[in-house]
Amino acid sequence: MEEKKSVKRFLRVLFKRYWRRQVVTSILVIIESGGGILIPLLFKQIIDKAIPSGDYRILLNYILGLMGLLLLATIFSYLGEVWFEFTAIKVKRDLQREIINKFMKVPFNYFMVNKVGEQVSKLISDIEQVGILASQFFPIMLLALTQIFGILAIMFFLNWKLALLPLTLMIISWFGIMILNTKAEKLSQKERKKFGILSDVILNILENIKALKIIYPLNWINKHFERFQDDYIQTKKAFTRVIKLVAVLGNTMFGIIALALFWYGGYQILDGKMTLGTLIAFWAYMQALANPIQLLMQANVTYRSSYGSITRIKDILEYEEERIKKGKLADKIGKLELKGVKFKYEDKEILKGINMKLEKGKIYALVGESGVGKTTTLNILTGLYKPNEGNIIVNSEDWTEKLTILRKKIGFVEQSPVFFKYCSIKENILMGRDIPDKEFEKIINETAVSKFVENLPQKLDTLLGEVNLSGGQKQLLALARALVGAPDVLVLDEFTANVDSKTEEEIHKILINEKERGKIVLFVAHRLSTIRNSDKIFLLDDGKIEDEGLHDELIKKSEKYRKLISLQMIK
Repeated sequence: MEEKKSVKRFLRVLFKRYWRRQVVTSILVIIESGGGILIPLLFKQIIDKAIPSGDYRILLNYILGLMGLLLLATIFSYLGEVWFEFTAIKVKRDLQREIINKFMKVPFNYFMVNKVGEQVSKLISDIEQVGILASQFFPIMLLALTQIFGILAIMFFLNWKLALLPLTLMIISWFGIMILNTKAEKLSQKERKKFGILSDVILNILENIKALKIIYPLNWINKHFERFQDDYIQTKKAFTRVIKLVAVLGNTMFGIIALALFWYGGYQILDGKMTLGTLIAFWAYMQALANPIQLLMQANVTYRSSYGSITRIKDILEYEEERIKKGKLADKIGKLELKGVKFKYEDKEILKGINMKLEKGKIYALVGESGVGKTTTLNILTGLYKPNEGNIIVNSEDWTEKLTILRKKIGFVEQSPVFFKYCSIKENILMGRDIPDKEFEKIINETAVSKFVENLPQKLDTLLGEVNLSGGQKQLLALARALVGAPDVLVLDEFTANVDSKTEEEIHKILINEKERGKIVLFVAHRLSTIRNSDKIFLLDDGKIEDEGLHDELIKKSEKYRKLISLQMIK
């Protein structure tokens, strides 16, 4: 019940946002509707007056009046349809922009819980549904209700007893449809969820296409896909059965109403209580009534089909945003400390009391077996995760509640950096940040980006989607991006995992330069060649710092460190 109220509240906000467009649409709809309603009355006058009079001029006047009304209805129907579509395009555009903006504001753990494929589904499929609903639901409902009440009013004016028949049967059918609607809403939510999962499965297949091409497990991948596809199709079929039953019941009820009309109307004519023109007008109005009833059915189908999409769009737009603290660090970061930091994810304790002290002008390595919390530690340092317990101390001041400000002072390099395909190399480095040209030139020269871009078609203006960069080139590009804005802290996660020895050496030189400039450099790595020259190595085990020191010191005193080397986990 609460969810239904929430959905209706969301729709009210959406309709209110575009109220001017709704007013324009309403005017177009009312004019179109009014013209259509008057046409059967002219039919009645032609049959009861113009033809019996034998006057061609009277007949011609009525015919010209009919043509004028038809032309008016046609023009405003076209304008209404075009306006519907333009409104839908605007709603979808605005919602897509709003959700992209929202993605930047929600906490990072949102993306740990919600799959990428589901988010793509929200941006494309769900917004398509909601856009149609927001642009057409209100105008269609208004058009349908205007026509229904207008037609019923004229029918009661012509013969109130005859008009009671269709009205009574319509009310009975409406109650039956409402019962089916409840079922349709639940199935719509389920169908949208299954569609999101299917989208994620497809995305996952494409992400693993290299391994799939090599192993070529055709039967296995087909079965894997078909399992989720069949699950979605079964839900889609169940929803289709219910929603189509609603439409069929509406059409059947219209047929029953038509039979009742001719049965009772025929008796009225035979008894001399009603003219043939009135019955023909009633029949024309019944035919005309079919259109708004079908429009109501269409609006109902649109709403029920969109219900699941609305809840998914509403959920992301109403998701609690990350609290971005205002302010800035007055001084450069000279000391950075993690003090008793604990972190849980889905009730699983990842970090159990991390203690690390980092100082400017030094390089630190964080090592340990897979799954012990190395990346989680980096995510806490960069403010992507908030610790459940413990403190982040910056220059002897507690910054645990201001990690979003601290993030601005940190440059981060991922293990497998992802870039924007439809942006240039320069845009991928700057990402909207303004720095002097000299500073930019210095960064690309020091990171050796300037060397490999010389061989590209458009140099720095080359779109990344048009070229294939090596693993080493991608890491150098990511490092250049991290250095924009002169961060005080440089954090790198497995940055040498996919690079050759030559690129690794280049990166080491860059890190030493940054160290000499007074930066704090912290990285996660497995390669011995990467970590052995660090000023300090932190050995992470079971969510805690097990030991720390230089490589030679740890070799002597730490059995677990020696085990890492002997198992070739540090190469």
